[in-house]
Amino acid sequence: SEGAQCRWHDGIRVAPSTAYVDPAGLHIRPFTNWVQAATNLQAAIDQACGGTTVRVAAASYPLNAQVEVAKGILLAGAGTNASFLYRGGVPVMRVLWISASNAVVEGFAITNGNVTASDFYTGAGVIQFDGTLRNCLVARNKADSNGSGGGIHLLGGTVSNCIIRNCSGWMQGNGVLMDGGVLRESTLIANGGGRSDMSGGGIHLNGANFCTIASNLVDDNDTGIWLGFQAPVDDGGDDNTVAFNTIIGSPAVGIRISPA
Repeated sequence: SEGAQCRWHDGIRVAPSTAYVDPAGLHIRPFTNWVQAATNLQAAIDQACGGTTVRVAAASYPLNAQVEVAKGILLAGAGTNASFLYRGGVPVMRVLWISASNAVVEGFAITNGNVTASDFYTGAGVIQFDGTLRNCLVARNKADSNGSGGGIHLLGGTVSNCIIRNCSGWMQGNGVLMDGGVLRESTLIANGGGRSDMSGGGIHLNGANFCTIASNLVDDNDTGIWLGFQAPVDDGGDDNTVAFNTIIGSPAVGIRISPA
């Protein structure tokens, strides 16, 4: 079948156009069908090349290390009520890392991440430097002990059509801590539990430039949106777009503008 080419050591190998992940698979490389599917996500991702689609079966995937997507693949789960990625038997671990500009991750529930200031530090559920996260549920993740970004730490790329709920960040950003990128058409519900003097309950814009926060529903978070700027103002927090968001049920304040 038609494959995706990539360079491997001194030669060229051809990766499958589609690779499969299923805990019931036989784990036979290059994981080209459901019978021979990889039994863990990272093995299939590592086998893939740019342009490969990695399809993940409906199942629970307890993790002992974060899933790293550092190449331009489509990582596709079976849906937020079917494919579950979560921290397994380790006390501190982020669930997902995305860094490739043309990477797309979709169709997962991402839960139970836990980071601290001394280990991982930010983004208990997801840390995203580029690429796209869409149609995912990010829930019950925690950045504790001076950590930040309980649900997502967004430094670049796009988060769209996601639900971020019941996450907490001790310092900044219970739901989403933004240092770059676009957050749009997503729902942030009941994120809170961090320091009330530091944290944006739903979204904390951390003195960044050229970010977009648009068409989101921010419901029942400690603070709706915290727009932080660097002092003096021209040191950061300029040229951002915040538009068409709906903020309801925030007990502290809907929008707060203050130094980051």
